[in-house]
Amino acid sequence: MTHVCQYKMTSTELRRAVCARHKQVYAWHWRFAHVFIGLLLVVGCGISMVRVMEVGYAEGATPMFLSMYGLFFLLGVILLCYKHVAVVVQLMNAKKSGLFEKEFKYETSMDGIASEAFGTDVTLAWRTFRQNGVERDGIILILPGGAFHWLPKGGFENEAAWNETVEIARKRLPKNDVDLIN
Repeated sequence: MTHVCQYKMTSTELRRAVCARHKQVYAWHWRFAHVFIGLLLVVGCGISMVRVMEVGYAEGATPMFLSMYGLFFLLGVILLCYKHVAVVVQLMNAKKSGLFEKEFKYETSMDGIASEAFGTDVTLAWRTFRQNGVERDGIILILPGGAFHWLPKGGFENEAAWNETVEIARKRLPKNDVDLIN
């Protein structure tokens, strides 16, 4: 049975896809490490900047310490907001590349997925996608090179087509990478 997923890329769909990709590419312990190190830098450098301003070191040392702590503080904020920064950067790149308002059409079957977005007329087998996940809003399929494809729930003809595609994805995608959230 073949199902068609057709949609127009909007900023909302791209944001959902990038968030799903981020969840699949960066394991939970790396996301935790970003938050932990970010918090450590923000708190430590914030306290250090206040102490330097209170104590007041020699004339030449104070600006150097403040700028160094300020840079580390900024790095901590970036690490805390890494996912959001990555989403914004990819949204900006998509605007530059003309991805918005582009039509995407995927045909899913038990054999695999066919689309013009792949650049060929071939059907890619489900096992081709090394990192993948079935999310509440869609299915993220990541190729070994890092390119990804998004099949949003709203792009399917109806709820039955979406449910059948989810079942096919459960069966055919590599088992060790599937993260099903319903």
